[in-house]
Amino acid sequence: MFEFVNNSLLFNISLIIKHYLIGPPKPSWDLKFHQTWAMIKSLSENTSNMTIEQIQSASFRPYPTPAGVMINEFKINNKYRHEAQVHLNKILKPYEHVLDPEWKNLKDDGINAEWVHIPNDGWEKREIRKTILYFHGGAYYLRNKDSSRNFTCSLAKRTNARVLAISYRLAPQNPFPAALHDALAAYLYLLNPPKDTGLEPLNPKNIVIAGISAGGGLSLALGLAIRDAGLPSCAEHPSTTKSYERKSEFINRVINSPNEPLPPSSYNCINVKGEFNHLKEHHKKVLNWEEIGIVPSITRNEFNSTSHRLTPKLLISIGIVSVLAYVLY
Repeated sequence: MFEFVNNSLLFNISLIIKHYLIGPPKPSWDLKFHQTWAMIKSLSENTSNMTIEQIQSASFRPYPTPAGVMINEFKINNKYRHEAQVHLNKILKPYEHVLDPEWKNLKDDGINAEWVHIPNDGWEKREIRKTILYFHGGAYYLRNKDSSRNFTCSLAKRTNARVLAISYRLAPQNPFPAALHDALAAYLYLLNPPKDTGLEPLNPKNIVIAGISAGGGLSLALGLAIRDAGLPSCAEHPSTTKSYERKSEFINRVINSPNEPLPPSSYNCINVKGEFNHLKEHHKKVLNWEEIGIVPSITRNEFNSTSHRLTPKLLISIGIVSVLAYVLY
């Protein structure tokens, strides 16, 4: 452990010296962006000789639970998977000839899940029990709920809502739609929890589905599955910009403005209430936010508009690593 910490410290010191003396690979990269890129590159090189199982195991390292947050672990019974399978069989019937039926093979006795919340939050007695169903990232083959507590604990604190996080089945051991299968099962659990849990069925309009990276994609897939199955729809998905298709245009503009610093993250653009904070006028002018239609330029009224919506309200934000992926590839 000491060797790992020592190597990481030397790596960062070396990178900081290189960043300021020689300069980053691109003029627009600040130190944080440079560190992120270097870490991903190093991780890729160091894991090239590891098996999938070894990489997965390393990604499962639990994130320490911060003070002021409670974690209650449990398992979602497989009966909810069976119910979800009935819906998915109908939805995916046109594609069953290309799907590996292995996804239906349940190798465990339930879905590992956990409630994340603030102690004594009085959630059970509230008239509106705000709930976030959260899916972790990891390219659909890495991480789990334990390694994502930095996100779930922060969500619970910031929103004063209860967060349900699950460890959905991962690829390649569990082919598509195994992850979606587990996600839908978790949603069905919230709509009709077992009586012995003491939980009352949740009003779907009080449920928000959220996720980061692969979890963001999974939350969108779940929203479509809920719609196509004719199930009660949730409140919204914090995962579309004004126009989802314009994301690539946004990334291109960022990359093709090499002398400009990267725009602030979505956490700096959107506060807890969902209100959009002001961006620097300089960024607005250079990257032309309004023309592209990216989140920071959307007004609250536009975000709340329900016209032409086939799914609940969507919010997709682009983070530093998303832009980084386009820079590298």
